[in-house]
Amino acid sequence: MITGSTGIGNQGGNGNRYGGNGKGKGGRNGQGSTSTQRLATSGIPQANVTAVSTVHGVVNSHDLAGMSVTLDDGTNLYVQLGTSRYNQSAGFAPRAGEGVTIMMFPGDLGVYSAVTLTLDSTGQMYSFRDANGRSL
Repeated sequence: MITGSTGIGNQGGNGNRYGGNGKGKGGRNGQGSTSTQRLATSGIPQANVTAVSTVHGVVNSHDLAGMSVTLDDGTNLYVQLGTSRYNQSAGFAPRAGEGVTIMMFPGDLGVYSAVTLTLDSTGQMYSFRDANGRSL
Protein backbone atom coordinates (compact mmCIF):
# COMPACT_ATOMS: atom_id res chain seq x y z
CA MET A 1 0.00 0.00 0.00
CA ILE A 2 1.34 3.44 -0.90
CA THR A 3 0.08 6.28 1.23
CA GLY A 4 0.40 9.96 0.48
CA SER A 5 -1.27 12.96 2.05
CA THR A 6 -1.68 16.67 1.82
CA GLY A 7 -2.12 19.04 4.73
CA ILE A 8 -4.37 22.08 4.47
CA GLY A 9 -4.56 24.67 7.20
CA ASN A 10 -6.68 27.77 7.80
CA GLN A 11 -5.10 31.17 8.28
CA GLY A 12 -1.66 29.90 7.23
CA GLY A 13 -1.86 26.65 9.16
CA ASN A 14 -0.06 23.57 7.92
CA GLY A 15 -1.26 19.99 7.99
CA ASN A 16 1.45 17.38 8.19
CA ARG A 17 2.17 14.72 5.58
CA TYR A 18 0.76 11.99 7.80
CA GLY A 19 -2.74 13.42 7.72
CA GLY A 20 -2.59 14.96 11.18
CA ASN A 21 -3.76 18.38 12.30
CA GLY A 22 -1.85 21.55 11.54
CA LYS A 23 -1.95 24.62 13.78
CA GLY A 24 -2.91 27.83 11.98
CA LYS A 25 -2.47 31.47 12.97
CA GLY A 26 -4.97 32.86 15.39
CA GLY A 27 -5.51 29.51 17.11
CA ARG A 28 -7.34 27.90 14.19
CA ASN A 29 -6.54 24.33 13.27
CA GLY A 30 -6.07 23.05 9.75
CA GLN A 31 -7.03 19.47 8.92
CA GLY A 32 -4.60 17.20 7.10
CA SER A 33 -6.15 14.91 4.54
CA THR A 34 -4.91 11.48 3.52
CA SER A 35 -5.14 9.68 0.20
CA THR A 36 -4.28 6.03 -0.28
CA GLN A 37 -3.40 4.13 -3.42
CA ARG A 38 -3.69 0.35 -3.08
CA LEU A 39 -1.06 -1.24 -5.27
CA ALA A 40 -0.19 -4.02 -2.87
CA THR A 41 -3.36 -5.99 -3.55
CA SER A 42 -4.00 -4.94 -7.14
CA GLY A 43 -1.50 -7.31 -8.73
CA ILE A 44 -0.03 -4.39 -10.70
CA PRO A 45 3.75 -4.78 -10.81
CA GLN A 46 5.71 -2.10 -8.96
CA ALA A 47 8.70 -2.74 -11.22
CA ASN A 48 9.13 -4.05 -14.74
CA VAL A 49 10.16 -7.63 -14.04
CA THR A 50 9.63 -8.90 -17.60
CA ALA A 51 13.35 -8.69 -18.40
CA VAL A 52 14.53 -10.98 -15.59
CA SER A 53 17.88 -12.67 -16.17
CA THR A 54 20.10 -14.95 -14.10
CA VAL A 55 23.84 -14.36 -13.74
CA HIS A 56 26.68 -15.90 -11.76
CA GLY A 57 29.68 -14.16 -10.27
CA VAL A 58 31.83 -13.41 -7.25
CA VAL A 59 31.07 -10.80 -4.56
CA ASN A 60 33.49 -7.86 -4.49
CA SER A 61 31.82 -5.84 -1.74
CA HIS A 62 28.51 -5.37 0.03
CA ASP A 63 27.00 -2.14 1.39
CA LEU A 64 23.68 -1.20 2.98
CA ALA A 65 21.76 -1.07 -0.30
CA GLY A 66 23.46 -3.51 -2.64
CA MET A 67 26.57 -5.32 -3.72
CA SER A 68 29.31 -5.18 -6.30
CA VAL A 69 29.87 -8.41 -8.22
CA THR A 70 32.32 -9.55 -10.88
CA LEU A 71 30.41 -11.79 -13.27
CA ASP A 72 31.91 -14.95 -14.76
CA ASP A 73 32.56 -13.07 -18.03
CA GLY A 74 34.62 -10.41 -16.17
CA THR A 75 31.90 -7.72 -16.17
CA ASN A 76 31.66 -5.67 -12.98
CA LEU A 77 28.08 -5.08 -11.86
CA TYR A 78 26.36 -3.32 -8.97
CA VAL A 79 23.06 -4.92 -7.91
CA GLN A 80 20.51 -3.26 -5.64
CA LEU A 81 19.22 -5.60 -2.96
CA GLY A 82 16.52 -3.67 -1.13
CA THR A 83 16.38 -2.09 2.29
CA SER A 84 19.21 -2.61 4.75
CA ARG A 85 16.70 -3.33 7.53
CA TYR A 86 15.19 -6.22 5.54
CA ASN A 87 18.64 -7.56 4.55
CA GLN A 88 19.79 -7.54 8.18
CA SER A 89 16.60 -9.21 9.42
CA ALA A 90 17.08 -11.97 6.80
CA GLY A 91 20.67 -12.47 7.97
CA PHE A 92 22.08 -11.53 4.55
CA ALA A 93 25.81 -10.83 4.84
CA PRO A 94 27.82 -12.18 1.87
CA ARG A 95 31.61 -12.16 2.05
CA ALA A 96 33.98 -10.84 -0.58
CA GLY A 97 35.10 -13.69 -2.83
CA GLU A 98 31.92 -15.71 -2.32
CA GLY A 99 30.24 -17.12 -5.43
CA VAL A 100 26.62 -16.08 -6.03
CA THR A 101 23.82 -16.70 -8.52
CA ILE A 102 21.55 -13.69 -8.94
CA MET A 103 18.13 -13.50 -10.58
CA MET A 104 17.71 -9.80 -11.40
CA PHE A 105 16.07 -7.25 -13.69
CA PRO A 106 17.20 -3.88 -15.06
CA GLY A 107 15.84 -0.82 -13.28
CA ASP A 108 14.82 2.57 -14.65
CA LEU A 109 18.28 4.12 -14.25
CA GLY A 110 20.25 1.16 -15.62
CA VAL A 111 20.96 -0.28 -12.17
CA TYR A 112 19.96 -3.89 -11.69
CA SER A 113 17.71 -5.04 -8.84
CA ALA A 114 17.94 -8.53 -7.37
CA VAL A 115 14.84 -10.72 -7.14
CA THR A 116 16.72 -13.62 -5.53
CA LEU A 117 20.34 -14.36 -4.71
CA THR A 118 21.76 -17.81 -3.93
CA LEU A 119 25.09 -18.32 -2.14
CA ASP A 120 27.20 -21.02 -3.82
CA SER A 121 28.84 -22.13 -0.57
CA THR A 122 25.62 -23.00 1.28
CA GLY A 123 22.91 -23.07 -1.39
CA GLN A 124 20.96 -20.59 0.73
CA MET A 125 18.57 -18.46 -1.33
CA TYR A 126 17.59 -14.94 -0.29
CA SER A 127 14.53 -13.26 -1.80
CA PHE A 128 14.49 -9.47 -2.18
CA ARG A 129 11.35 -8.90 -4.31
CA ASP A 130 8.01 -10.61 -4.79
CA ALA A 131 6.62 -11.85 -8.14
CA ASN A 132 5.29 -8.35 -8.93
CA GLY A 133 8.66 -6.67 -8.33
CA ARG A 134 7.81 -5.14 -4.96
CA SER A 135 10.61 -4.98 -2.40
CA LEU A 136 10.22 -7.32 0.53
